[in-house]
Amino acid sequence: SQKKGPSAICKEFNCSRSVIDRVLKEMNIQIRSRGEGVQATRLQPDYVDPRIGKIKADHAGKRIGNLENLGFKRFQESGYDKDRPIWKIRCSCGTEYEMSASAWGTLRSRYPDAVNSDSSYPIDQVPHCDRHPYHFTSARIGHKVGHLEVIDLPKNTGQKPATECQFLIASICTAPGCQNTSKENPIFDTYASWEKRIEVEARGKFLPSCGCRKSTTHGLSSSDDPVDVRCHQMHLNAKRRSIEDDLPYDIDAIYIRNLPPPEICPVLGIDIDYEQEDQRSDSSPSLDKFIPELGYVKGNVSVISWRANRMKSDGTPEEWRKIAKWASYVESQSLFMDKHADNIN
Repeated sequence: SQKKGPSAICKEFNCSRSVIDRVLKEMNIQIRSRGEGVQATRLQPDYVDPRIGKIKADHAGKRIGNLENLGFKRFQESGYDKDRPIWKIRCSCGTEYEMSASAWGTLRSRYPDAVNSDSSYPIDQVPHCDRHPYHFTSARIGHKVGHLEVIDLPKNTGQKPATECQFLIASICTAPGCQNTSKENPIFDTYASWEKRIEVEARGKFLPSCGCRKSTTHGLSSSDDPVDVRCHQMHLNAKRRSIEDDLPYDIDAIYIRNLPPPEICPVLGIDIDYEQEDQRSDSSPSLDKFIPELGYVKGNVSVISWRANRMKSDGTPEEWRKIAKWASYVESQSLFMDKHADNIN
């Protein structure tokens, strides 16, 4: 009424411009500068309730953090302030439900920075539907922690105390040879217990499992598969050499098993024998480093025969090329001597 602009109002009330803009927006007032000064104009309402003739602001398409207002659904039919509209809300998790106008207004006041913002806000800083497991845990179907693989995020229907969590993490144990769990008989974890499993995996001493004997990082040693057992042995030997030679090491028996170990040596083309455990032979499996100084790290190792690994253990690529050249020469000389053996005699 005094024809003052937003800046003058900010100074008079000692507040920020964003506060003034928000108040004017909530009052549905727009300030415009004209030749005769500043004028305040009340905007036309988006719609009017035809039953009672009251102004109803339309919030369709607006967002508050994870929540999107899909528009007017119906009017509140009973209780306090029954003429208020009910909005249809969709959460970022896909859940759709109804929310009263007063509840929507409360969220707008509580989270002003999250209103109509495209930014991603942490779950604990903005409202959500409170009806989906994604809002309570980082676990997702298909995620693995150690030997445990998430197969479902079901609602807690009594498997755990209701006070602990609304949803559960259902998983099965994928440890080699373990038959303790199945899709019909999974393990159920609360949010807290699942986070503890993640911490256990991060420490690296154990791999979370259903409690079977396959829980340690070298647990393949208890498997009936000879390939599993040899992967365990290669893991221990490589880890020991890494400590002795002060080399990086970030793999385990499971990683070696998943390479996977070949049946035929990729260098010499001979069969690799995983059955023999008592003593090492030329056909025994061996863990080789592509670039020795990088250590036993992911992407730098492969399984080859012990004979091939022994042949290249002390040499360089240049020396190997010289050996190949010499071997080629020796082979040609041998063929020549065989062909002219009578003349030579």
